[in-house]
Order: sequence, then C-alpha cells, then structure tokens
Amino acid sequence: MAIPGHTPGSLGFIFPVKDGTATHMAALFGGAILLPARAEVPALQGYIASVKHFADVTRQRGVDVELQNHPMFDAMDVKLAALKTRRPGQPHPFVVGKDAYQQFLTTITGCLQEEIKRH
Repeated sequence: MAIPGHTPGSLGFIFPVKDGTATHMAALFGGAILLPARAEVPALQGYIASVKHFADVTRQRGVDVELQNHPMFDAMDVKLAALKTRRPGQPHPFVVGKDAYQQFLTTITGCLQEEIKRH
C-alpha cells in the first residue's frame, strides 16, 4: 500500500509468513523517518496520516512480525544472530507481537509530531 511521506512513492507491505506450522502476519514499513532534509509541516502531517493509515490496516490484519528496510531501527543484527542459535520451541526473534508492532508505528508518529513542534 502507498505510504507517502518519507518520500513520494514509499510503500508498505503486509503479507503472511510461516514459522514451522505457525502463520504470522508480517509488515515491512518502507519509510521509517530517514528524511534527507528537514521537511515542512504539511509534509510531516501527510506522513503522519500515512503512518496512521498503515497502523489501522496492520491492526486489522493482525500484524505481529516487524521487518525494516533500515536495519538500524530494529536491531536486525541481534535478531539475525538469535535466529542462528535458535532452538526448537524458542520464540522467533522477528515475531514481536501485535501490540509491539503498533507501538513501533506509534513511535514513528510521536517522532514526527515532535519534529512538527520544532518548526
């Protein structure tokens, strides 16, 4: 789905994934705050609207797996290392839970709102 705000044409993806026999819903939010320059308030407000729309859809679809296109935002190196040593029955490091996924999007919105206050 389109999530403009980070840059025009940014996309978010929601899709099912499997961990053994368990099915989870994953989301890849394609624009987590790496703005190349300070954005103006109308652009930031549009970005917030995109994030809120993505949050609504991910909530409806039960997203519980967070994937990032910028791995520094979610400690991907730690998750990949945990995946290498994961034993049967241990939780999958990328399955964060529905509430944690929504908190991730809430954090992005909060950062954008703070940027608006700085203007």
